[in-house]
Amino acid sequence: MMYDSEKTRYDAVVHKLQNEYQGLEAESSRLQEELVEKERQYQLICDSNEALADCSDVEDMSNFETKANEQEAYIDELQNQLRSIKENEAYSEVQKRMFADLIKLFKITMMPTDSSLDYEEGDFTDSNEIKISNWTI
Repeated sequence: MMYDSEKTRYDAVVHKLQNEYQGLEAESSRLQEELVEKERQYQLICDSNEALADCSDVEDMSNFETKANEQEAYIDELQNQLRSIKENEAYSEVQKRMFADLIKLFKITMMPTDSSLDYEEGDFTDSNEIKISNWTI
């Protein structure tokens, strides 16, 4: 009899503890799910903040890349112009000499060789300039 009463009391305590344990397990599961949901929301907020920060970084980088590309294109253009100038430098010198010789020829051909030709005193100046149409040589 004592055994039965002790066993009944023991079973009642075990049952009570099992119920408390199951309640605690259910509450623990609910709190864990709530924690996971809050962590998910926090992570979404952090990701959206990082995305916004990354967007401004992306815009800055795209602006930087655009400006860098423009500068590279400008540098290439200037290098091509410099190369062209260097390649044509000798030809330009020849053209300058040829033009100077042409001016000398104009001056020589425009000078009166015969004293009987009439020309006004201002036609030939001391600076040896000759006026042809609107050009001064």
